[in-house]
Amino acid sequence: MEVLKTIVALCLTIILSSTCLAGDLSAPQDLAFTADYDGSVQRYIQMLPVGYDLSQPVDIMIALHGHGSDRWQFATGTFDEARATRDVAASHNMVYITPDYRATTSWMGPAAEADMIQLINTLKSQYNVGKVFLVGGSMGGSSAMTFTALHPDLIDGVSARNGLANHVEYTNFQDAIAASFGGTKTQVPEQYYNRSAEFFPNSFTMPFSVTAGGNDTLVPPDSVMRLSRNVAQTNPNAVAFYRPNGGHSTNYVDTAVALEYVVRNAKGINTDLNPITINTSFENPRLPDDAYTSNTIEGFTVVNAGGFAGIVNSTQAVYNAEFTEPMPDGDQIAFANNFAFYQYLGTTVQPGIYHLSFYAGSQLSNTAPGTFIAGFMIADNNVAETADLIWGDANAATTGPGLIPGKWSLIELDWTVDPDNPSIGKYLYINFWANSSNFVHFDDIQVIFTPVPEPATILFLVPGLWAIKRLRRRC
Repeated sequence: MEVLKTIVALCLTIILSSTCLAGDLSAPQDLAFTADYDGSVQRYIQMLPVGYDLSQPVDIMIALHGHGSDRWQFATGTFDEARATRDVAASHNMVYITPDYRATTSWMGPAAEADMIQLINTLKSQYNVGKVFLVGGSMGGSSAMTFTALHPDLIDGVSARNGLANHVEYTNFQDAIAASFGGTKTQVPEQYYNRSAEFFPNSFTMPFSVTAGGNDTLVPPDSVMRLSRNVAQTNPNAVAFYRPNGGHSTNYVDTAVALEYVVRNAKGINTDLNPITINTSFENPRLPDDAYTSNTIEGFTVVNAGGFAGIVNSTQAVYNAEFTEPMPDGDQIAFANNFAFYQYLGTTVQPGIYHLSFYAGSQLSNTAPGTFIAGFMIADNNVAETADLIWGDANAATTGPGLIPGKWSLIELDWTVDPDNPSIGKYLYINFWANSSNFVHFDDIQVIFTPVPEPATILFLVPGLWAIKRLRRRC
């Protein structure tokens, strides 16, 4: 009976965490404090979870800006990393903080370090703080790792994007770093050593993720990849999202998955048992009225096979002329013809049952019902290109029923992974391919994983899960 309770609780956790709509953050509040370090006035942005009872335990996410920017970069920025960071914070009802940490060119020197300690203590005095997550990009990613190396007791999870972990060998931005550290490498060598996270892998006992690009010349990935490998030797909750052809930026999906990996592990949600799906009702970003995107689908990698794809909202005149039913979930959907789009789910294949469901619709004007292939796909790495992907097994893809023009159909697919399946340990994707010139529309994509339970419980558990899943959720 205890086994059954555990499985039910785990599966309900997966359902709720994977499919609830993201929360919202309040408008930015521009706040200040007087620094204990030198009496100067230091500023930070605070955004609160809308509708959340702040008398209850609440987690904090602190996002550190990049070189040349300030506290507003991650508060109001529209680039992928900023949007994904805010979305993850909102989806977990976190208090979201973006500090100046001293300067537009601060590299977590002694003054910035002191300000960060003071800010965290201030937040803990104001709120019933559960966990503190530290994230950042470029200089901010470097500074997040520096601060964590110096004060691991203050941080419960850290995610660094396109940062460096070794100031001793780094040669760019040396004037700014010297101003922050209080001198050059020759004048204060101990500062450069002590603020190089690579030399302190044992500080990273908390969930830890990094992103890096092989073609990044501004902040080369070598030191952060060495740190990640060293941390992973003793920390099972450490992961690197490395794109060999990537540059000095991280896309929305990689940012969100890297952050979710840290947050879920810190909160005790097993990412191996919990696929991470991003923007699967296509509601982010909200498009202007009567608009659509051209060959981009936020949250997915798209592959053009000679057609067209994008996202459209319910105010678009063409959509309203082509469908006699409302959109299944929200007011934006994806569409495609002769086009594929796929998403890495932030996890590897494990024994159990994977359930994929989504809505597919065919336009009234199609000369024939749109056709598609959709399902789970696997690869040997988490940065696979389309050519690397193969269907999980013969039962891991579906063409669905014949679509009715102007209407939506619910498509559901189960993939059972036995303990001896050779796909176990491979990286898991979902893939959608509209393989004809007739348009197919997609919405409300959901993935649920049920780990292999004892034989006596599986027949009881599985049908109930599918029934629970189809309830409309608003969390």
